[in-house]
Amino acid sequence: MFDCTGDFDMTIMDQGKGKKHRNREKRSNVEDQARKQKKKRNRDVREENSIVGFHGSVVEIDSENQDAPIMVSDEVGEDGARVRRLRFFTLDQTSHELVSDHIQTEMALTAEGTPDPTRLMLQYHRVMYDAMCRLPTVVKKVCVLGHGAGALSSFLSTLLRFEICAVDSNPAVLRLGRKHFNDRVTAQHDDGSSFLRRSVGSFDVVLVDLNAPSNEALDAPPREFCTHDFVDLVARVTGNLIMNVLGGSEQARSDVKAAYSRKFSTRWVHPDGCNNYILVATQQTT
Repeated sequence: MFDCTGDFDMTIMDQGKGKKHRNREKRSNVEDQARKQKKKRNRDVREENSIVGFHGSVVEIDSENQDAPIMVSDEVGEDGARVRRLRFFTLDQTSHELVSDHIQTEMALTAEGTPDPTRLMLQYHRVMYDAMCRLPTVVKKVCVLGHGAGALSSFLSTLLRFEICAVDSNPAVLRLGRKHFNDRVTAQHDDGSSFLRRSVGSFDVVLVDLNAPSNEALDAPPREFCTHDFVDLVARVTGNLIMNVLGGSEQARSDVKAAYSRKFSTRWVHPDGCNNYILVATQQTT
């Protein structure tokens, strides 16, 4: 309890004011430093020479994405076509240079410089689409876990008129997709497994294209999408799954296939010139 009787010592109040003033100055200095660091990081990204493995024109940078920025850029693709890419970056701890970690989305550009959702530019996207065309099911309703900036989802929706239910856990990527990739699919900001658990009804196929944390055995998908619980969940909502599996050892990829073989007939498709392995899983019939 605070006793307010008797004379009040003004020196205590003055000391309190001084302490508050110093705290405000400290907070202001911290905020100024954070703003300076953010400006420097954006400036470093815009200087092409400071980015290892990048040659193109910057469209937008989102530096709020955790520790490393996301960049949208217009570049020349491997076949000479003009493309728009969404890249993730990591900071090399030795050289302190920004290194292009991976291309998350790539979409062709028209002659006018606008994104063209009717073409698939990434080889593994083409293989996922080809695998879907060969399924023993007439596909009309598709669930996409890992929508990204929307290249694959927009292709399926625009060209083939499929009903798409798409989710992605990164709000920055979703925003950039809507703004710069002509993303015509309304994707939800959600976790893939949580979305499936709440889903009512079923899908003709579930497409999984999700990056894993850096400390896991595979670059894609995350470990949780290869557990028995998740496989059972997938089997409840669909008879078909197509999953992008990237990186890791042969044993790690075999473990993914074994997990889905409990409920599905499984096979690998390996695109030429890619590190991606596409797992195709179809429901076992009894």
